[in-house]
Amino acid sequence: SIVFGIIALYGKPGQIGTVHLLEFFFMACLSTVFYLQKIVAPVSLSVIYPFDGAIALSTPSILVSCLILAVLIIVSILLYRRMQWPLLSLFAFGILLAPTFINYRKGFEAQDVYFASDRYAYLASIVVLLGIAVLLEKGIRRVRGKAMAITVAILLLFVGLSFSQSRVWQSSTALFTHALSLYPTAQAAHNNLGTVYYRKGDLAEAEEHYKQAIAIRPLASTWSNLGTLYRRQGKLQEALTSFREAIHINPGEYDAYFGLGVLLVQAGKFPEAEDAYRKAMTLDPSDPGAPLNLGALFLQQGRYEDAVTQYQRALQIHPFYPNAHYNLGVVYRRMGKIEDARRSFESALHYRPDMEQARVQLREMGQ
Repeated sequence: SIVFGIIALYGKPGQIGTVHLLEFFFMACLSTVFYLQKIVAPVSLSVIYPFDGAIALSTPSILVSCLILAVLIIVSILLYRRMQWPLLSLFAFGILLAPTFINYRKGFEAQDVYFASDRYAYLASIVVLLGIAVLLEKGIRRVRGKAMAITVAILLLFVGLSFSQSRVWQSSTALFTHALSLYPTAQAAHNNLGTVYYRKGDLAEAEEHYKQAIAIRPLASTWSNLGTLYRRQGKLQEALTSFREAIHINPGEYDAYFGLGVLLVQAGKFPEAEDAYRKAMTLDPSDPGAPLNLGALFLQQGRYEDAVTQYQRALQIHPFYPNAHYNLGVVYRRMGKIEDARRSFESALHYRPDMEQARVQLREMGQ
């Protein structure tokens, strides 16, 4: 756990300084009691557990959690001479959870707060389950005749709960809809559900969820998603406003600059589009999308050498990118470099055999 704690501390640069130590304590109490509750009674589980209240003792859920944890510790100490396992189990449970206590704040400028995550409790739950097993073993001794019936009843209960929870994970729509039924103000759930509907082509539902996410907390990523949706709908002014709002909130938002570049090309504002793509490339040099689009812009302007440079850059990032090979072939053909064009079209077909436009190009070249 110490090793995991060190990894967590140094793997989350910029977050530690933004959170007061007292916040860690309060959220640790809330989280610990929540995990204990869900291990004993695993109902109302969710893919995310957002926390929107004030991280202070005056918040009822935090106050109650601190009191419950205090009672558990005091009772365990009082029982220590008679039985050591309650205190030792509680201590071990806390130690195993400790590395997760610094992960509450996430997202841009750590604005999102999550007090729990199911996967964080997997290892620690073993300790609690062993403790429950000890209690059951002692109880079963007193009711030996009913031991089998009690065991079967517990198994059937948990089988039913497992089946019910598996239905929640059947699809992304079900997953995030369920999360919103438990936490209606979950910004991430609204944003993710909006993306699910966007990919399905249900743009009205997607727009509604993006807007609800923005109303809860206007993150740059959600504004970028809304801008992409508006662009797809042909609402160019609304898309432009959304992308600019995203950049205003977070000047490092790659998707906003990328989307802005696409939009400015459509508007015929080529110099501004070039600036947007170059900014996107600076923000995320590992994404081949920006150099690919910048190459297309240069191709449209007749700047063939510049286009070749950008397509080659895209291929340096992603050597198996069929679109980059194809576009490079188009540029080479216009430059009269037929052999280079042929190799590029063949490479495009190698990585994507169903790319018919590459076959057409080769046929037109007499290959």
